[in-house]
Amino acid sequence: SHYVYQQECLQKTLEKGDLAELETGFHWVEGSDIEKKATLDQVFRDELTRLISSGTDTATYRVFIETAVEAVKAELCAPSIPFHLMADLFDSITIDKCEDVFKFVEENVSVWKSEMFYNAGKNYLLRMCNGLNLMSQFHLDNVTVYNTKSEDYDQARKLSVEEKDESMEEGEMDDLSGAIPIDYNLYHKFWQLQDYFRRPVQCYEKVAWKTFASVSEQNHGTLDAK
Repeated sequence: SHYVYQQECLQKTLEKGDLAELETGFHWVEGSDIEKKATLDQVFRDELTRLISSGTDTATYRVFIETAVEAVKAELCAPSIPFHLMADLFDSITIDKCEDVFKFVEENVSVWKSEMFYNAGKNYLLRMCNGLNLMSQFHLDNVTVYNTKSEDYDQARKLSVEEKDESMEEGEMDDLSGAIPIDYNLYHKFWQLQDYFRRPVQCYEKVAWKTFASVSEQNHGTLDAK
């Protein structure tokens, strides 16, 4: 079948490190380009599953994704397939291997930002780079509650100091007497950003994005000044 033939061509390509085998197989089989691309997309994902099951080293994973990138450039498969592969990979391998493979993502930022890949992969990259837990879901319950009024913060800080005083042993020094004054404006704006990292999809909303950009710039400016 077309699937089996393209699977064999992909395996030969990986062995030889030459995309020619894959290109020959793609053009040899009958059918529309859409059908052949869909078949090859599935071949790539199934082959990755086989590699993961066999406990392949991270260097092989990197070569595999690089092959998918070259296949996209040769118009043999959909631009989204490298991102599907990376998402499947990060869901299936150990954290230490993920760290190594993620270096590949960082090293190829120019590729992901290119016209051919950007629109197809921006959402996948967002998920890979922001706020993911081990189940590849955003931490929607990870909410930081911050005080919006300085009076609330002063009261909470006072209680904290009193608790600390009660727990201090004889002879210990209180290091809070020379504490740095609290910048309530910075405090509010700094923690305001946390909600965007918790739900980055907000950044696709025009008003929310402007707010995020503005608050980020103000935070950077304040921290640089300090």
